[in-house]
Amino acid sequence: MTYAELVEKAKKDISSRKSYGNRKFMFEECKTWLESDQINLYAYWQGYQLKNLEDGVDILLVAQDYGYNPDHDPKYLRTLDRIKKGAKDAGYEESDNKTNNAIKENFLYMGIDVRKYDCGKRLFFTNYSLGYRPLSAGSESKLMTRSLLKQDKGLFEDLVAVIKPKVIICLGKEVYELVIDKSTKDTNGKETWQDHLRTGVPFCSTYPLDPSIKVYGVAHPAYQEVNAGGKPNVISAWKYIAKEMKEMGI
Repeated sequence: MTYAELVEKAKKDISSRKSYGNRKFMFEECKTWLESDQINLYAYWQGYQLKNLEDGVDILLVAQDYGYNPDHDPKYLRTLDRIKKGAKDAGYEESDNKTNNAIKENFLYMGIDVRKYDCGKRLFFTNYSLGYRPLSAGSESKLMTRSLLKQDKGLFEDLVAVIKPKVIICLGKEVYELVIDKSTKDTNGKETWQDHLRTGVPFCSTYPLDPSIKVYGVAHPAYQEVNAGGKPNVISAWKYIAKEMKEMGI
């Protein structure tokens, strides 16, 4: 399967769903995405500019979901304008977006400037869930459930198979556990997520469908300093990934 074929598959799959959501909110059609040539609009930050995606990427960054449908959210007008005109720079510059601002900072700890069109690495940004929330959902990040995320498990696995990342970085516990297909709890069922992140080391595992791919779990950027016990631990985790990538020759 080519990347272009995967994009068309995702559009047909999602457009044909009679019910795409849960009891808390239903995703709505995103015209901008349906008219685009990417698996989701997050790829218009990093990924859309890469040639021959089937040759592989260095890092696949995986977030939870895009949030509000940008067709109806005024703060995305500049981003949408870039997309429609054929973006030639790295966008997502909304100054009030805490998550995106933290992502820019975190990659800088790795020596990568994701504000640049050509940042020196082959990066691809995606969301595990490919849905777009209506403004009536009342939240861009809360209300998500594991079962709703799982509705796009097959499409995510197809994406990994097509773009063949060397490393996957997951933002937050839910996404990390879905990607590695196991819990981060210990053998006694005790939650270990925050305790581990507070050591300054990310979670690390291998991708179950291709053990050659290393998967890292880091604190979600919106709450990272709380979950990781301070900024020094956040910095340490991202630098740890950079160090391991260097050792892998990436």
